[in-house]
Amino acid sequence: MIIGLIASVFGNYVVNAGFSAFAASGTIAVSALVALKTIEQIIVFTFPFYARIIGKISPDKALITVDLCEAAMSAVALAITFLQPQLAIGCLFAYVLIDALIAPVSDLADEFYGAAIANVDEKAALAFNATLYSWLAFIGFVIGGPLGSFFASVSIEALLLTNLVLSLCGAGLRLFARTTFAAEPILDVDDDEYAVTGSRLPVKEFFKDLFASGPASPLLSLMIRIASAMTGELFLLWVAGVSAERASHLGAFTGMGLVLAVFGVGAMLGPTAGRWLRRIGSAKTVLLASALVSGAILLLFGLFELTVGSSFILALGFVLAITILNRARMVVLETFRQAEFKGTRFVRIMSWSYSFGALGTILGLQIGYWLHLSTQPVACLFIGGILWVFIGVIVNLKVTAPVEA
Repeated sequence: MIIGLIASVFGNYVVNAGFSAFAASGTIAVSALVALKTIEQIIVFTFPFYARIIGKISPDKALITVDLCEAAMSAVALAITFLQPQLAIGCLFAYVLIDALIAPVSDLADEFYGAAIANVDEKAALAFNATLYSWLAFIGFVIGGPLGSFFASVSIEALLLTNLVLSLCGAGLRLFARTTFAAEPILDVDDDEYAVTGSRLPVKEFFKDLFASGPASPLLSLMIRIASAMTGELFLLWVAGVSAERASHLGAFTGMGLVLAVFGVGAMLGPTAGRWLRRIGSAKTVLLASALVSGAILLLFGLFELTVGSSFILALGFVLAITILNRARMVVLETFRQAEFKGTRFVRIMSWSYSFGALGTILGLQIGYWLHLSTQPVACLFIGGILWVFIGVIVNLKVTAPVEA
């Protein structure tokens, strides 16, 4: 099942990397990238609704269905692109947009697998999360990122064909895995369990989930995603732009490929770093330290860029460091949530964390766009640095037990 997930996600990373490369080269407007990312996060904001459905069906069936849908969409887009080449960019945009509607199914199903493992052994869940995200990062970013940028420089057809093949491979591998182990639905509950208000979940309990769930608080997810957006997609466009301006022998496509490769290395090392840090300290300690270090790095890099001006190599080093910290934090936080909360409260907090995180990403993207993060990142780096310091304080909020079982 994990191998199938990697194959499927690899195809998505290739397509997304190609889309980012087109934005870096100016073929696709930065505003289009911002609009797409905003729409994606609006969709993520509906995760509680998705969780209500996905929690009641087999995760592997859901994942197989997603793979087949992506393969079908790739085939249709590929056919249109061959028949009407002038619609190629539009087909790519439409594919990425429609795929965002079904992406939450994969995200939730993966989280449910981790929660099932955490119910048995938290250390095993931490190992599962770290291993999964490390491999996804290596395959998706280190290989998929540069490959997507390369295919974008060749043709959109190459991007879509690659995704078609990998989606079919993912579905086949998952079907094979299902013959040996068929995952059961994680929940069998009434829809009222997920109401924000009502007899099963009063307003008091909802606000307790928001304000008294410690590091797993959905409000913390909101702030983390705003801070992360200050070094997110728009910042990577700036780094890729530096390759053209300050290392003139590199073009935009090559620059974006290098940026995504370095990002992938950081995303691969981060989960392992998080697992190692968790062994020597509590989840709160790791989250506190990573937030404070992230804040310091952003403020120092922003100050250096303002006063001296960073080189492409230094910018890549910054991307590597901040990505390692972000991915380490993600694994520790996700495992903490899976181990700390059970049953419907876990699903509530998990799905609301995704929703509030989506809102944070939307806000972060808008801040980055209006402050010209893709061309002048200093202001956003200072905002992100201050937010990370504030986040370090929030992780010490006390976790309280739910009112009812």
